[in-house]
Amino acid sequence: MISDKTLIIVGHDQAVAVRQIAQHVTSITVSYTIDGASQVTVELVDEKLAMWNANYFAIGNICLFNDGTMTERYMIASHEISNGEGEYFKITLELRTEAIQRMKMNKKPQGFRSTTGYEFAQKVAKEFGLGFIGQPPK
Repeated sequence: MISDKTLIIVGHDQAVAVRQIAQHVTSITVSYTIDGASQVTVELVDEKLAMWNANYFAIGNICLFNDGTMTERYMIASHEISNGEGEYFKITLELRTEAIQRMKMNKKPQGFRSTTGYEFAQKVAKEFGLGFIGQPPK
């Protein structure tokens, strides 16, 4: 069951906008992966492109997704729009974990001075707010 707390787009989190999004969602598909690059695919309908024109679905917008047990931060990675029935348009959003998207969007990676791959990975994880699990070299 989709509730008002299932998908919240940060910046468009007024009660009216949250309810409007929740009422127009037609499906949500969640793909959790072990590498942390989880993806949520949301399909919804938009009457007369009202939400689309209000920039609810701009690439880079941060979303809070609640799967019923926990809330995670995602970023809109891509969107697609297609004709629906009448004045309704079908919108498909792909949301990916915020930290992973920030890493992918980073066009100027910093040079981390490291002597080992372990130290490098540890510094990158810290930079993007990710937990790090690794085995130090011997």
